[in-house]
Amino acid sequence: MKTANIACAVILAAGTVAVLGDEEPTGPKIVMKNWSKAGNFEMTVNIKLDQDVVVNGQPQPRQHVIQTMVVGLNVSRTDAQGARTIEVSYKRIKQKMQFGTVEKSFDSAAPKAAQDPLLAKAFAPILRAKISVVVGADGKVRSIRGLEQLWKDMAAGDPRAAQMIEVMKKQFGDQLIGQVIGQNSQITPAGGVRVGESWTKQTKIALPFVGQMSVNQQFRLKGLRFSAAGKVAEVDFKATVKSADAKAVQLGPVTMNFEKLNLTQVGQMEYNVDQGLFVSLRVNQTNAMQMSGQAPDGQPTKVTIDQKMTMTSTVRQAPPEATTKAATTRLAK
Repeated sequence: MKTANIACAVILAAGTVAVLGDEEPTGPKIVMKNWSKAGNFEMTVNIKLDQDVVVNGQPQPRQHVIQTMVVGLNVSRTDAQGARTIEVSYKRIKQKMQFGTVEKSFDSAAPKAAQDPLLAKAFAPILRAKISVVVGADGKVRSIRGLEQLWKDMAAGDPRAAQMIEVMKKQFGDQLIGQVIGQNSQITPAGGVRVGESWTKQTKIALPFVGQMSVNQQFRLKGLRFSAAGKVAEVDFKATVKSADAKAVQLGPVTMNFEKLNLTQVGQMEYNVDQGLFVSLRVNQTNAMQMSGQAPDGQPTKVTIDQKMTMTSTVRQAPPEATTKAATTRLAK
């Protein structure tokens, strides 16, 4: 989840225009603004992650994760002030984890007997969660509801989970969700861009474990194609992220100082200009992290983490049965 949220925050931010190279911009200016169409949508995110961890010079077994998430996004019409409410729910989570020779798998759509019990318990509260986000006409998040109930569900019957829940609050709490949805609301500069134009953005975001991070983004409107569903803008992007300062992190009994993060993303996204809807995203990401601290026995501990991730995401109109169910739920409230 955290990786997926970071990807969204980094890739879909607004920027200022600058023309790069000798290519002359062509055609009318295009404005890409998310959450500009009411409706019931379904987002499917596929992630493949390989992670290598070294602790005090000793390589640990490689971690390999394959995950699919299907997320429902019910976007309301604007109210009198121009605000929209986005209702977020997880329809399906499928995950396969491999740690050395140990393998675990989970699919919320599979029979209970076929699910790993530990993963089933971990994902159950998320699959039940109903989160509502109100976004103002300016694209800024005004309020978020539903997260506190998620934390209560996760803590129910397991006092030992309190520390992990505090970590997850920081990962999936108001601040991060606000950053992601708020930055996603306006992809291009307010004045729009033409085919062949590029724009850049430098900003800082706060992330759990890491603290303040400097984000440098480069975007280019590569082309505009026509489809049965409307005009589709094709955008290339590159983003680099580096930690702006170190932050102490509590990992169980060990206090670690987060010293370095060096993340690079390269990818493409497509946006339906006529429908006001992001439709696809492809990302290749590399990430190098370094932490150091002291173990309970007083011994110094140094951890390095190298990650390679690929992610694809697509958004479509929800199937008729999902749309009907969402409408029934709204009437029942």
